[in-house]
Amino acid sequence: MGIFKRPIDQVRSTHLSSYGNHLKKQKFHLWLQRIFRYCTVAAALGALVFLFVVIMTAMNLPDVDTMGTIVPNETTKVYAADGTILAELHEEENREVVPISQISDFVKAAVIATEDTNFYRHNGLDFGGLFRSVFVNVLRGEKMQGGSTITMQLARGIYLNKKKKLLRKIAEMILALQIERKYTKEEILEFYLNQVYWGHNAYGIESAANMYFDKSAAELNLPEAATLIGLLRGPELYSPFYRPQRTRWRRDIVLRRLFTLSLITEEEFYQARETPIFLAPRRTLKYKHPYFTSYVVKQLEDMYGKDVVYKDGLRIYTTLDVDLQKKAEDAIEYYMMEASRPHWIKGREV
Repeated sequence: MGIFKRPIDQVRSTHLSSYGNHLKKQKFHLWLQRIFRYCTVAAALGALVFLFVVIMTAMNLPDVDTMGTIVPNETTKVYAADGTILAELHEEENREVVPISQISDFVKAAVIATEDTNFYRHNGLDFGGLFRSVFVNVLRGEKMQGGSTITMQLARGIYLNKKKKLLRKIAEMILALQIERKYTKEEILEFYLNQVYWGHNAYGIESAANMYFDKSAAELNLPEAATLIGLLRGPELYSPFYRPQRTRWRRDIVLRRLFTLSLITEEEFYQARETPIFLAPRRTLKYKHPYFTSYVVKQLEDMYGKDVVYKDGLRIYTTLDVDLQKKAEDAIEYYMMEASRPHWIKGREV
């Protein structure tokens, strides 16, 4: 009998080992099932919470139907008889609103290429950009950034604050979808280009073109348009008045993007990149011909009130003859200087 004892023990040991492995596999599968159920419940609850947040956010958002009736603060201009601008009256926002037809095609191409390549193909949301934003913000633990279409940026600029929070991002997305259903792409682009900030109190493309290049928005060429669009990421950071090297670097990025998308030719790219940035002289005087202009501004404030004068974009045409006014001012200055000098009468200084 002893000769059979060891094989039987070995069989019993093998059987017990196999049964133990089976129990372990069973427990592992049960554990996986529990984890799957918990994850499913958590995902469902998360989806419900997110849906609730979206609904509550949407209920508290403004009506985008009013966007077409919003009149942004606009600069009042005072003109001489020959059309010379004597004064530009505004508070913080120096803005002149222009229709999309009076904005250079280079500006429109550059802003779409740089800020929202799929502008004409999406319905307000660019999910590719949003996914990239989620990767940066969630996986890397950085602040909310990127992924905003032109429509989302417009919604933020008109209706929301600029703090980068998740709820604001959700609000942007909802408003963008509503804006896209209400307005055409050309209307959205027009709103955007007249709304955004370009640095040094210049709001809207017309004011920016006038301040930086002494031109209208319609007259901007390719390198000038690329320069202005390059400022959008940080108008003060890339200011051509204070940081010309950064300005040029940003301009060249915009030009490279236009070339990559085949919106400009290779020749246009290299020619624009080699073009120096010629800026208009910065204006130092508040008013031209200040004696006359100050009198006109005071009359306007008395007649219409400061809010209307500095926010409603009035156009004031005066009868001032610039040449005659200059001669009169020169004559007054000459005789005032003469009056301040010592004069000799009969050998005495008086």
